[in-house]
Amino acid sequence: MVTRGQLLERPVIVPAGSLCLDGIYLRGAGPALLVASPLPGRGGCMANPIGCELAYAAARAGAASLRLDYRGVGASEGERAEDLAPLVEDLAAGATFLRETVGEERLVLAGVHSGAWSALAFAAADAAVEALFLVCPDPEAPAGAPAPGAVRRPTVWVEAEEDPGFARGEVEALLADAPHARLHVVAGAGRHFRAGLSRLAALVPPLLGRGARE
Repeated sequence: MVTRGQLLERPVIVPAGSLCLDGIYLRGAGPALLVASPLPGRGGCMANPIGCELAYAAARAGAASLRLDYRGVGASEGERAEDLAPLVEDLAAGATFLRETVGEERLVLAGVHSGAWSALAFAAADAAVEALFLVCPDPEAPAGAPAPGAVRRPTVWVEAEEDPGFARGEVEALLADAPHARLHVVAGAGRHFRAGLSRLAALVPPLLGRGARE
């Protein structure tokens, strides 16, 4: 029995062609949140604490969410992929699952660290992605990743003030050709948001067109 204030997580199997991917679904309405975890070659999985917190923020605001393990990661079938193309296919499978489950075509995409680049690549191919939420994107983009300016969707690019890899001038230059994107710096937070996680989570509901719920 779920009581007020509790979140109901459900393990799900996400069909992806001939593969089955492992996922965690949090029920709610649309537009839903699809979380792109850090890339497999960079230590990524759906247990990433930041990705989990973004999903919880969506759920507390009444929106559905899905986070999944890419192929070859965790309990997901297949061989682990290093190239972006198969990882984008995995996100597309997750998007299809979310849309069919929620009954809403629109969705918002969140990318964590290196997962920001798979999120951008998926959004470039899917016109129904309404907005992007990119948390501390890895400075080094993988081969084939689009530049932020190539994906014309409302984008919140979040950086942690105390992340040693954060170079404000470089990020601002990268976003200069992306007028639809805005930079948000979380003060007092490091890359893994051991501090400032609640302030990060508070940025999610507005992108979903919702206010936070108690």
